[in-house]
Amino acid sequence: MNNAMDNNRTLYEQDWTAYHEATGYKISADEDYIDRFNETVYSQLTGFETMEDAQDAFVSAVNDAADLAA
Repeated sequence: MNNAMDNNRTLYEQDWTAYHEATGYKISADEDYIDRFNETVYSQLTGFETMEDAQDAFVSAVNDAADLAA
């Protein structure tokens, strides 16, 4: 268990930082893209303003389909 904890600590404290720097902070760019969900193609095509709205609609559709199948 201690090895697993040490490996995770190394991953999150060192490897992640090295990856972040090596990719030109791509992670930050991806986070910014998701934060601006209403500017994504998915949002434009579906009309959802937020990712939460899209997820709620998906869950509702799945539940409706499950109810019809029952």
